[in-house]
This record gives sequence, structure tokens and C-alpha cells, in this order.
Amino acid sequence: MSYDLQKQNTHRFTGPNAVAAPATFPSHRLAALSLLSGDHALDRKEAGFLGHVCIANALSPRQWAWLQKLLARCGLPSLIEGGAQ
Repeated sequence: MSYDLQKQNTHRFTGPNAVAAPATFPSHRLAALSLLSGDHALDRKEAGFLGHVCIANALSPRQWAWLQKLLARCGLPSLIEGGAQ
């Protein structure tokens, strides 16, 4: 399954041009991009964290947990277990 953001526009799950979200996010990068590109109330610390997640090769357990909390708070699907590695 391709997750090419340009072709499928899967990073936009809210707003007037919304598309259906996947049941779970296959990678931490796609999850972070979805949070950043959506219409979500994020503070500066959360946005900075998500920017880091977009380029991180792997996440620590604490980073993974924080990303899961942000996804839940914004009503987005969870991250696939092990997807942050």
C-alpha cells in the first residue's frame, strides 16, 4: 500500500478537503504530518515535537506515548504498534 502524500493526500483528515483516515497510521512520520497539517490546536512545544518526529528515524518509548496522546486528543487513529521504529 502506497502512502505517497502527494498522490493520495492522506495527510489531510480534517477540513473541507478531508479524506478518510486510515484505521491506524503505519509510521510515526505520517501520524506527525497529519497532526501538523490538520486544523488542530497545538501549542509551540507540541508543534516542535511533531516537527522532530517527522524527521526522526526512531522514537523513544516516551516520544511514542506522547505522539499517541496527541493523536487521541485530536481524534485521529492510533499508531501501529512498532510503527515508530
